[in-house]
Amino acid sequence: MNLSREVLRLALPAIVANLTVPVLGLVDTTVAGHLQSSDQLAAIAAGSMMINMLPWLCGFLRMGTTGLTANAFGACDRLRCVAVIRKSLLIAFVLSALFLILQKPLRDLLLYLMNPGESVAMMAGDYFSICIAGIPGQLCMMAVTGWFIGLQNTRVPMFIAVGMNIVNIFLDIYLALGGGMGVSGIALGTAISNWAGAIASVTVMTCWIRGGKGPLPPKRRDKREERKEREQPSWNMARKDSVETVRAGEKEGWEGFFRVNGALLLRSACIMAVSFAMTSFASRMGSVTLAANAVMMQFFIFFSYFMDGFAFAGEAMAGRYYGGSDMVMLRRSVRTLLWWGAGMGALFLLVYALWSGNIAEAITDKEDVLARVADMRLWMVLLPALTVLAFVFDGIYVGITQAGAMLRATLTAALVFFVVTCHDGHVTDSFTLLWMAFDLYLLIRELYLAICFRKKIGGAGL
Repeated sequence: MNLSREVLRLALPAIVANLTVPVLGLVDTTVAGHLQSSDQLAAIAAGSMMINMLPWLCGFLRMGTTGLTANAFGACDRLRCVAVIRKSLLIAFVLSALFLILQKPLRDLLLYLMNPGESVAMMAGDYFSICIAGIPGQLCMMAVTGWFIGLQNTRVPMFIAVGMNIVNIFLDIYLALGGGMGVSGIALGTAISNWAGAIASVTVMTCWIRGGKGPLPPKRRDKREERKEREQPSWNMARKDSVETVRAGEKEGWEGFFRVNGALLLRSACIMAVSFAMTSFASRMGSVTLAANAVMMQFFIFFSYFMDGFAFAGEAMAGRYYGGSDMVMLRRSVRTLLWWGAGMGALFLLVYALWSGNIAEAITDKEDVLARVADMRLWMVLLPALTVLAFVFDGIYVGITQAGAMLRATLTAALVFFVVTCHDGHVTDSFTLLWMAFDLYLLIRELYLAICFRKKIGGAGL
């Protein structure tokens, strides 16, 4: 089996889907920039950050579904594959109901933490209140996306994501500009497109389950075998044992589901805390530093769009071989993923070393901000080299459903970040120290996961 070809088969569609996200963000910003006042543009930025916190916090829904489904796929357990998505959709429904019930206190809390101006706060609050209507669709789509990745299929999520973003772009332009709805039009377009994506996801998923051409594992027994089993004299006793076994398995399945997803939820909270702290701490250093921090984060985000594709490939492949108890192929796939990760890291390091200034100029034309970014050039150039393993091993650990190790790695790295940036009880006023702590946080995550994998699974063969 050509593992490099398999990595690219899984990674490239995910990268294409990821790259539609900044295009959508650019259209949202452009549409908002053509509205009547700059406050509307600020409201889109604030409202987007507020509403995005909810799916970010629920990222476990996609990752946990991917790992558990990939394990079931590797074990050729069709029933378990279906059971995983049923559980995931049920959790998505419960979380959506909670978010909708608590939307007002959530909106007020997030506005308090962001503390925008009065007019911006009003429009951002309206944006949040409209967008949250699409949260059930978004969470549903996250669960189904994770399920398809676990089934070694990233093309279906790619087509759905691209189609959804095209619908979103069209609705943004039509409602906000053509319909004169302004900020509310952009929010409504986002909510409608999320529901459109969810409907498409569930429709395709249902076709796969009902015997389409998708890559579901084969059924354990055909109908003739089931009929023969029913005709046995001991059928009633066997049926009783079977029901008890199913119930025990279902209970164990829920325990494993909550164990994995609970750890992933806490890990997401740690990542959000560091991300929020990066913006909050930079804002204390002045508007120029805050703007420079936003520009520098774009370098990290752009790199992540590519590396997330290889992380998805790691989730699918590692989960498949781990679920099938094929440790030889698991180690081989990990080595292949690490080589591809090293290649991508080297490529981006070269691009950032040669053209970081040009990229920054394409993002902003403010001279004072560009000068601040130029002073931090070293940390931008080092980003790919210091973070590439974090992406690869995150994907591998999701696949082998070792969420506890991921939580411990992220929690340890986050604690180091806050110790460095908040020494002596005061938040640092050094932009260099802030970014040094951020890079250290990413480096600790990847080293922790790499060492744990080598000790527990990799062995000398890795």
